[in-house]
Amino acid sequence: MHITWTVTADEAGHRLSRLIKKRGYSLSQRRRLRRLARITCNGTPVTWDAIVGHGDTVVLNWDDPQPLLPWRIPLDIVYEDSDFLVVNKPAGMLTHATAQERRHTLLHALQAYLDDTRGQTRPHPIHRLDRQTSGLLVVALSAKAQHDFMQRAFAGLERHYEAVVTGYFPAPLADIRLPIARKEGSIIEREVHLMRGQTARTYVRRLAARPSASRLQLVLATGRTHQIRVHLAHLGYPLLGDDLYGGRLDLIARQALHAFALTFTHPYTGLPLHATAPLPADMQALIARLAL
Repeated sequence: MHITWTVTADEAGHRLSRLIKKRGYSLSQRRRLRRLARITCNGTPVTWDAIVGHGDTVVLNWDDPQPLLPWRIPLDIVYEDSDFLVVNKPAGMLTHATAQERRHTLLHALQAYLDDTRGQTRPHPIHRLDRQTSGLLVVALSAKAQHDFMQRAFAGLERHYEAVVTGYFPAPLADIRLPIARKEGSIIEREVHLMRGQTARTYVRRLAARPSASRLQLVLATGRTHQIRVHLAHLGYPLLGDDLYGGRLDLIARQALHAFALTFTHPYTGLPLHATAPLPADMQALIARLAL
């Protein structure tokens, strides 16, 4: 696979490593490119520390990764075109492989779907959801489409969630701005940390509240790992079912968080797209039980 671009006037004088970050690649994508990609500038091999000039042509080439083994299960495809799809992920399913689970993930299931419907196509996720979070994900159907989405559309991607939390959430509207960092001594857990944390912002709208629990809608302005879970737990309102951040475990078997809507501008057509997914049965039952 390869990516080619011409250096703009604004990009001139900067190192390639900085430009890749400015062009919207996530940390995991940048690490993968550093590991796999061969880079040329105007046809000459260069390193990530190379400083580029206005009008330079930069090319990144890398070999295709190992193929995903297809996992054939039913999928809820909410939207699909020639370059992207939106899928409604169930709770309990990983978005992509980890060291512990390399076989049964959403990407393996999507590979089976694409094998059956398109042939030589590999899914490339635009973002991810935690294993126990249900809801909508955007997936590109080529490395180029993934790159173009990150460049042209990711900044405008709106992600809307619904959650049920412990306790009475007092504000009808809230704007949470608390930086998030990895918790020292843990490879999984995050925490609010004013010194080490990265900027994180979550908008909250209260839908219903009782002394024991509240129902909230949330919109991410940033996309830090566990952002909604960490922000709400830090304020004293952990998600019901969230065993990592102190939520009650007797009312639902997973964290009560669902990505119910996505809005973005299609990077090729320029048209706005809006996708929705209804609350899954376990969250509907929880809301009914709590009379929220």
